[in-house]
Amino acid sequence: MDEAVEAPDGTALRRGRFAGPRGARILLVILLLLIAAASAARAAGNALRPWGSVDFGVTVRGAEVMARENVYERFFRARIYSDAGRGPGLNPMGSQPVQAPSVLALFWPFALMPWPVAKSLWLALNLLCTGGLLVLAFRLLLPGRQLWAYAAIGTLFVTSVAWRNVIGNGQHTIVALFLFLLADALAERRHPIAAGLALALALVKYSLILFLLPLLVIKRQWLPLAIALAAHGLLTLLVAFHLNENPLRLVGQSLAVMRKLEDDGYVDLFALGAHIGVPVLVPAAISAAMLAATLWAVARRGARDPALALAALAMVAVLLVYHRAYDSVVLLLPLLVAIDRWRGNRPLALAVFATIALVWFVSTARHWQPWLDDGGPVYWATAATCYATCGLLIALLLRPPIGEDGKAGTDPGPAWGLAVDKAVWTRRPR
Repeated sequence: MDEAVEAPDGTALRRGRFAGPRGARILLVILLLLIAAASAARAAGNALRPWGSVDFGVTVRGAEVMARENVYERFFRARIYSDAGRGPGLNPMGSQPVQAPSVLALFWPFALMPWPVAKSLWLALNLLCTGGLLVLAFRLLLPGRQLWAYAAIGTLFVTSVAWRNVIGNGQHTIVALFLFLLADALAERRHPIAAGLALALALVKYSLILFLLPLLVIKRQWLPLAIALAAHGLLTLLVAFHLNENPLRLVGQSLAVMRKLEDDGYVDLFALGAHIGVPVLVPAAISAAMLAATLWAVARRGARDPALALAALAMVAVLLVYHRAYDSVVLLLPLLVAIDRWRGNRPLALAVFATIALVWFVSTARHWQPWLDDGGPVYWATAATCYATCGLLIALLLRPPIGEDGKAGTDPGPAWGLAVDKAVWTRRPR
């Protein structure tokens, strides 16, 4: 609304709605939204190019082949060729069927569509889920902020190289993250069946979402978990029956395909092990130890601080198993936690900010700048920052809560993370 101000001669004037700090904030929001729209338009254009949405195309191609035969056996026997050059309506992608049988079954409806229609629908779904993901993440991890702050964070997210790669490649990460947070929100509102169905769909990216499931465990959301796992079990049985195969054999074959890609990740332990040249058992053992430590920390303190638990789980998810750089969009969750706790825990906030800067913007651009290529100093600095931030999150999760008197207590309060570094960052009177 317009604000009344007094002129020098004592008469009342009306200040325009875009004048002053409020108007500046509105203009800032508009500018940020325009920047985000430009980034989204560029990513959408990449997704709709003839060779765009490649990862979505690979999954759809795998689902198409699986409707006729065992796609994993076919992959190991002979290359699954693409439909390139056989018509504009056909999927031009080959197939590396790394998804589980139940996931390929969920993508089978897309295989029935002409390729331009299928990838356009998937692009629209990815963009809609981006908005939904931001809304749910803000509500869960950073509530009560002003619109300009949400616009700034959303623009940072949408302009990141990681997000644009997800959209351009037609990846499943954004859709899966949105569905996971939707399942959590539905479970909190006591809609367990709907939550279970949303969680079942979120598991299309099971290499990521499985690591976030402990959040639902500490909240004792057993029915949604049971529904989601049962849905994938049933789909696996149906696929096995259709192909006249052993369901356990199908799952084992899908994991065997995934193992072929374990060295091609970004900064996960298996990718680092491949760079160093150590046997695969070394990163596997370290990964198991890190997972055990994280689960122990979440089991002990996660119920008291679920936001910090979710941030730690998200960080662990991108480091323990094969993930490409675009999967780092999940670091939106620790970013929001770090912003929320900036005043009380600056070391955590600065660590997360450094990780975001390197992973989302600097090191992710390595394919365009040779000096950023894998194995260089920037790559190793990125990896070191990621693991240091992960260790800090786990350590904070294990740290005893701090009471108002500055001593360890049994009740962490609703926002104990804001006081973690109170003794360090509060000025004492001289």
